[in-house]
Amino acid sequence: MKKIRGIKKMNRKLLGVLLAVTLFVSCFEGFEVKAAPTQELVAKCNVTCEFDSSFSLVYYYTILSTGDFKDFYLNVAFQKYEKNSATSYSWKNINITDYTYDSKTKQYRFVFDGISAAEMGNRVRARLCAKIDTQVYASEYTEYNIKKYAEDVLFAKANSNSDADKKLCTLMVDMLNYGAAAQAYFGQNTGNPANKDLTSEQKALASQEITNPSGCLNKGSFSNPTGCICFL
Repeated sequence: MKKIRGIKKMNRKLLGVLLAVTLFVSCFEGFEVKAAPTQELVAKCNVTCEFDSSFSLVYYYTILSTGDFKDFYLNVAFQKYEKNSATSYSWKNINITDYTYDSKTKQYRFVFDGISAAEMGNRVRARLCAKIDTQVYASEYTEYNIKKYAEDVLFAKANSNSDADKKLCTLMVDMLNYGAAAQAYFGQNTGNPANKDLTSEQKALASQEITNPSGCLNKGSFSNPTGCICFL
């Protein structure tokens, strides 16, 4: 019961911060990761993150090689830990064929979604693939994950005095704490919790525990509302 209560508290705290700073996250541009040139396909990759019911990594590729490429797809190798295992894992290979193309920026956008809270620290290796005629070409792998994204945000915004950036940093710390709690609850990769690399200064940015929520959404008619719905 203690574990269940703990993860519910983390879920409630994270949700409160997510509601407060959704706009800031959606405007954050992410960080550029350049794939090293290969003899096959050279591409520049920008990686960012989106939050919804699960976590997603969003890849923006700009092709630097010349050639009449077609049939684009994102090849992903995702580290998956066995259920209730702290150490045992395998690699799940996924080909993502859905993408959008921006003719102005000449970027191809792919989304790898469905990453759970307990998988924030799991390694994600992605590469852009395409064809010329029947020959498949591929860029080198770009490795990233949700944990690294959060740490990059904290590093980039560390010295900012902006209220928006401070709230964004609080969100990142709460998110990593939530991921660590989920790992402990499901027994996955528990030797490497998502929040293990937070500094003492970063840990202090976490939002305060909500022990008795008072900000409730009233339920009922506007003239005589009764009851409330609380996020727990």
